[in-house]
Amino acid sequence: MIRALATITQGVAAATLVLSVLSACSSSDGAPPPAADAGATLAERCEKEPSVDRCATCCGYQRGILEPYLRGFQACACREACTQPCAASLCAPSPTEPSAECQTCLNDFQTVIACEPGGNDECEKVESCRSFRECGNLALCLDKPDDTPDSGPNVGP
Repeated sequence: MIRALATITQGVAAATLVLSVLSACSSSDGAPPPAADAGATLAERCEKEPSVDRCATCCGYQRGILEPYLRGFQACACREACTQPCAASLCAPSPTEPSAECQTCLNDFQTVIACEPGGNDECEKVESCRSFRECGNLALCLDKPDDTPDSGPNVGP
């Protein structure tokens, strides 16, 4: 299941879209990505998918593809925005699942604004992460409905 975390930035009506992973994703019917349309880019083909999960699958989602982004985001959150709320869980010497207080901090708009650049920087260094995010942004995956009911946002790895 893919959950979306959208950060709207100021100026020129820009929106920076970041997909964060909760668990493995596959299309609900197990169908492969759509066949190549003559001349269509991957993002153009994926934009036709009906849900965020299927769009992400079409863009090449695979478990761990966003790990570089998540590591960069988490490093920032633990170093800056969420040091205290996450000290006993995600930011502990032996990290565990984020506590409720930590998760609230990770999902806070100010944390996202502060830490998204670190995640983006790490993602840009890895071709698979960069390509996946680019496709997801261009295909407008986050504008699509979820395949399953919301189980709550999660930014941690």
